[in-house]
Amino acid sequence: MPKIYLCADALISNFRLLKSKTQGALIPVLKADAYGHGALFALEALCREGVRFFAVATAYEAQELLDFLEKSKYRFTNQMVFVMSAVEPEALFSLLSARVVLSVHSPAYARFLSSTIARYKEKALLPDRFRLAVHLKLETGMHRTGLRTEESIRSVLSLPHLSVEGVYSHLASAADTLYTEEQHRRFLALRAALPDGILTHLSASEGLLRYGDFSLSAARTGLALYGITPEDISLPLLPVMRFSARVTAVLRVKTGERVGYGCVRTDRPRRLAVIDAGYADGIPPTAQKEGWVTVGDRRCPFFGAVCMDRATLDIGDAPLREGDEITLFGKRTGDTAAFAKGAGVSPYVLLSLRSRRTQRIYLSE
Repeated sequence: MPKIYLCADALISNFRLLKSKTQGALIPVLKADAYGHGALFALEALCREGVRFFAVATAYEAQELLDFLEKSKYRFTNQMVFVMSAVEPEALFSLLSARVVLSVHSPAYARFLSSTIARYKEKALLPDRFRLAVHLKLETGMHRTGLRTEESIRSVLSLPHLSVEGVYSHLASAADTLYTEEQHRRFLALRAALPDGILTHLSASEGLLRYGDFSLSAARTGLALYGITPEDISLPLLPVMRFSARVTAVLRVKTGERVGYGCVRTDRPRRLAVIDAGYADGIPPTAQKEGWVTVGDRRCPFFGAVCMDRATLDIGDAPLREGDEITLFGKRTGDTAAFAKGAGVSPYVLLSLRSRRTQRIYLSE
């Protein structure tokens, strides 16, 4: 059975290092099950560190965190969950609590939130004093969603039942310095229409590493929190996840023999190892093209198709035997990104492919 080893100490070490890059708050992003690491695993570790503000993408993700907090020793503390995407009408009521902050990306959505809360108050489902905490999403150059003008911002500020407590945007390409500077200028221009004292955040992981927090009051971190940085940035972040598989067979094949689905022919004699992990466990099918795994000091490429439950490596003279456990990625800084590159996917995709059937082992160090 493939295994995922998760290290809370590595997560906290990364958080502290990234926190040193900002003078303000650092908001951990726990969307997509904390990028495949386990949202509740990350939430609990960061709560112990004293983190109070978290971000997710969907109502479902927010509800998972809220349910955990409600049943945990953090029930009476003030952790907040920020939902960065619009919440569907049918999911809204269950999220209306003092712990939730929603994102407003348009005047129409703001009006929907305000009118919905008014109806709940009329039915005595919410107290009259309740106001929904929101952060305004500004459109600064990503061209997806966001408020584009001072007029649209003022229209949201005029609505009852909403409390604007923050404003944010997102960098389209943090590696593009000129475009990033333009987005920053647009952000500051629109932010001027808002009152002082609210939380302001523009940088996510790569932006934080390249530019800091832009002298704003917060920054977000997703991928870097889990130990991944761009190739041209050197930072001693630790991999939080180590992914391993068991060798189920070692065999020698002759020239011209066929291996696996698709009957890939061998062009020479090869020594192969079959491992008990496939695309259902998170190995991208594209790994069969140019992907590889390091065994000792030897780079062992995938050979033939990656199937649902198995994959095959060309191991040459690597000292592997049936029953051995090998690490595919996450053993040392940088190898997760290297594995992803060889497999033809981004680290975001690779980490998010983790499967529920893969055994999770939690490490203290």
